[in-house]
Amino acid sequence: EPIKTYSSGMQMRLAFSVATAVRPDILIVDEALSVGDIFFQQKCFDRIHNYNRQGTTLLFVTHSMGIVHHLCNRAIFLDKGRLILDASPKAAIDLYQSEMLSSRDANPEVITVTKNAGELGDTGSLIASTVELAHVRWLNELDQPFDIIESEAQVTLEIGFRFLADYADPHVGFKIRDKYGLVIFEANTYTMRVPPGAVKTGELLTTRFSFVLNVREGDYNTTVALSADGYSEGSFKQQLYFAHGLAP
Repeated sequence: EPIKTYSSGMQMRLAFSVATAVRPDILIVDEALSVGDIFFQQKCFDRIHNYNRQGTTLLFVTHSMGIVHHLCNRAIFLDKGRLILDASPKAAIDLYQSEMLSSRDANPEVITVTKNAGELGDTGSLIASTVELAHVRWLNELDQPFDIIESEAQVTLEIGFRFLADYADPHVGFKIRDKYGLVIFEANTYTMRVPPGAVKTGELLTTRFSFVLNVREGDYNTTVALSADGYSEGSFKQQLYFAHGLAP
C-alpha cells in the first residue's frame, strides 16, 4: 500500500523497522518508541538491547523518563539548546523533573533547586525557604526503625515537616526508588483524599503512610515531597520540598 495511506504511528513503526533491519554503528531515535502497542515497543527494546550488546551506540531523545532509565547509561539535560547537565540518567532526570516543577510554581522565588550533589542534597532536590524537613523514618509493624526489611512486611513511613509560613492546604508525598532511580511506588495525601489541613508558622506536621512493602530483593531509597494547594488529578500550585536519596 502507498505509505501516504499509513497513519503517523504506522509510518514510525515502518521507519524504525527499516532503520534497524541491519545493525548500525550509531542508532539515533527521537521519540519513536512512543508509538505502537506494548508488544511492538517490547520488540523495539529487545532489538536495541541486542544491538547495544554487539557494540551499537544509542542516541535517544525523549521526554519519557522511564525509558531513559531503562535504556541509557548516560543522559544530557538540554533546555532551549543549552546544556544543563551531563551525568548519570538518575541525576539528569532528577534535575529535569525539579526544574519542570519549579517552572510551574506559583511562588518560584522561594525555591532552590540543587544543581550538584552535595549542595543541599542529591542533584535535583527542590527546597523552599518556608519549610524544614524535621525527620523521615521507616518503621516496622512494632513502630521500630529498620534498615533491612523482608518483602511483603507491614511498614510505616513517617515524615515530619516544620513550617516557617502559614499554608492553607499542604500535602505530603513520597516515592520509593531503586538504586537506578526508577520509581516503584509513590503516594501523597492529595491523591489519597486525606488532606492534613491548614498549618501555622512554627507548626510541626507529622504524616504517616502505612502499607505492605511488596518489593523484590535490592537496595531502595526514598524521595520525600511537600506541596501546597492541590488541584486536578495530583497537580499543585506550590512545590515546597522534593528531595531524593533519603531514608535508605
